Amino acid sequence: MADFRKEGRPCPIAHRGCMEAGPENSLTAFEEAAALGAGGVEMDVRRTRDGKLVVFHDADVRRLTMGWQGPYNSGKVKDMTWEKLSQVRLPFGGHLLKRFPEGGYSNEKQYYYPWAVAPEQEVLYQMERFESRAENEEQVLSAVYRRYKEEYERRCLEDGRLERILSLREFFQWLRTQPEGFFAEVELKERGIAGAVIQMAEKCHAADRCIVFSGMDEVVWEIQDWCRSHKKPEGLRLGANIRFLKDEQKEMLDRGDFYEVGLNAGSFGREEVEYLHQKGIQVFSNLGDTPDWWESLDRLGVDGFKTNCLGQYRKWRQKWERK
Repeated sequence: MADFRKEGRPCPIAHRGCMEAGPENSLTAFEEAAALGAGGVEMDVRRTRDGKLVVFHDADVRRLTMGWQGPYNSGKVKDMTWEKLSQVRLPFGGHLLKRFPEGGYSNEKQYYYPWAVAPEQEVLYQMERFESRAENEEQVLSAVYRRYKEEYERRCLEDGRLERILSLREFFQWLRTQPEGFFAEVELKERGIAGAVIQMAEKCHAADRCIVFSGMDEVVWEIQDWCRSHKKPEGLRLGANIRFLKDEQKEMLDRGDFYEVGLNAGSFGREEVEYLHQKGIQVFSNLGDTPDWWESLDRLGVDGFKTNCLGQYRKWRQKWERK
């Protein structure tokens, strides 16, 4: 796998694919990310009741269906068979990230809900409710769906496109068709699947294109332990989304095999990047889709950054380079 930094610039990594083009973690979103020049994609893995590994972020399907297929579909992935989950269709309408505030997105949760049907003021209001924990996520989603049900369904009907959920095998097969150097950050969203994911990557001849990681400590060590007790596939890289670099995280990094770590945008500076580089660890910024943060990435020496706004980043980069 080639060094991600090209000409001193950090590598853009499409978070869950290009959500400006298709539902998150969908084939359309991944294909558009590659077409727009992303160096790689970040995607998520869960397991169904009958043991099928699937490309999906949430524990259930309610956020990405929002009542479009029956009254507020709330099926949990772990309780559904692959036969049932594979029948779920994800609508484009109402979910694509169409607008980009002048200052960008300071709160990443604003990406993930069908805010395309609601005005900007409503987005901010609902996020304040969610962040204050006055209401839980399901209550917020239910309230938004009830209030904007007609508009949401109108958008779905106008667009008409639907995506199915990918199996992990299908994703790896697609990954192998991409140009040399294109990679995937494979995030494990639950315990007990590390070995199966790594073995499938190897079986699909995609291990050398993958960075397997997690944001949950217990899963990070499950990945590390599996690779210690088995032969790690050639070319496979391991990572961890540690978010902040404190003494506890530094100790953790000394005990494992880490190719890269994820740090939250705005939580680190040049000193942290240099510390990790001295240990041979690459630094990927977690989101931070604001022009101010994008401008700081080069200066900080970041190796890669995850973005939900790949199209907007490309436009910003072209404009910024012309200055």
